[in-house]
Amino acid sequence: MIGVMQFVIAGVILLVITALGLWRTLAVWNRREPCACQRRNTRRGDSSGCQQIIRAEVLDSSTTDVAQQGPSRRRLKNGLDPRESRAIPNKRLVHAFGINNCFTTAEKQRCAAFKALATKLVILDEEEWIWLADEVDGVCKRHLRSQTKQKLSSLIQLVTMKSILGPLCGFDSSRTDVDAELQVLASEINHQWLRSKEGLTEENKFANQPRLRQALAVIAPAWDGRDETENPLNLILPGYETLWRVVLRGFLEVVFRAKEPDRANWGRALQDFVVDPSLDQLDTGLPQYGGVSVHMIVKEALRLYPPTRRIYRAYQVGAAEPFEASADIEALHRDVATWGVNALKFDPTRWLGNCDHACFRKDNFMPFGNQPFVCVARGRGVKEGEKCLPFGVSMIAVILGGLVAAAGDNTKLVCAGSEWKTDEPLKTGREDYYAENLEVTGSTLVFLHGASGEMTWFRDMKPSNEAARIDYRIAVPP
Repeated sequence: MIGVMQFVIAGVILLVITALGLWRTLAVWNRREPCACQRRNTRRGDSSGCQQIIRAEVLDSSTTDVAQQGPSRRRLKNGLDPRESRAIPNKRLVHAFGINNCFTTAEKQRCAAFKALATKLVILDEEEWIWLADEVDGVCKRHLRSQTKQKLSSLIQLVTMKSILGPLCGFDSSRTDVDAELQVLASEINHQWLRSKEGLTEENKFANQPRLRQALAVIAPAWDGRDETENPLNLILPGYETLWRVVLRGFLEVVFRAKEPDRANWGRALQDFVVDPSLDQLDTGLPQYGGVSVHMIVKEALRLYPPTRRIYRAYQVGAAEPFEASADIEALHRDVATWGVNALKFDPTRWLGNCDHACFRKDNFMPFGNQPFVCVARGRGVKEGEKCLPFGVSMIAVILGGLVAAAGDNTKLVCAGSEWKTDEPLKTGREDYYAENLEVTGSTLVFLHGASGEMTWFRDMKPSNEAARIDYRIAVPP
């Protein structure tokens, strides 16, 4: 009997030890998975908080509910390496897109190799910029004028995609035979990005996205779909995602929301940059541009509509449960105390004052991140001794200039949405303005914004009873 009891007790002890071991294993595993990082009250929209979170080394305890554990805790040290801290929240992108780049891996050598490649690709000399601007201008004109009806966001996505594929992937942007596939690629990237936020489900896995993979094969037929480090989306995602939503809202601001003479002045500046994509043309404010420069117009678009609204980092503080903190870049860029009472208004002239000082920009303007994680598209590189244009700002300017030129000088805004009548910013959701249509029937572009939210462009469109019946307000150029 005693022997049986000893055997039972030993068995129970063994089960307890096994359970504890399994629990510890799962705890370590969960620490590495994005789903284990709880998004608590850790958002910061102030300058010091944003910089602190981006660096991912420490975190003021006042920004987290960890602070409630004791009043003596003032600064929390992150147990994760900064690269790992950045990679963990982006694991969903590995699952959704099969990528392996600086944003998704903590491997130092891989990050260095990817950064070196990306830096090389975005440093273009004067002749390369002239060629690229001409290509983008042609793409804008062909697609804006080629169809009688097309969705506004789809148009911007396609134009942006074709514009970045040249410098990043060596793709011939003048090709029109694969436009349908490129449109699918742009659309699927957007939809898959949204699906990735639903969790690491089998349904959302990159391997189970035939439309996305088939479209990707058009521009990268040599990729076997297996090696994540060779996935063209490693370069396409950061380039495309950085640009298209900024371009869309910048285009709406300059062409449809700006009042005269600003609309004409800013549009002229952007169009002139397409003709002469140079440092002088980027940075020089001229009287015919209302005193502002192309750079100021683009910086204002990046301020009001930053490419990444929030930057996430994972934190592991001691034995506590891991959590995520976010740097709210959008809030930082719209802070009234920093940017003035008109902080929510698109106004490039604000960059004529103190806003353009280097120290001010360093602390309050972070569209391309901040040290030590700065996007390579921000800087002005040097190629063969020649100073080069900053890629991100210049690409936005070139695409905007091409779109403005293709739209025509007599474009008028017609709207029913409240965001068109006030100084409030445009909506910034990924699917906002996704149902707009573009109708081309003549020579003069007129923009219609219906009460239901759809937007349509027409050329030479006259007001009709049907339009009035559905509460469209139409302004026809004289």
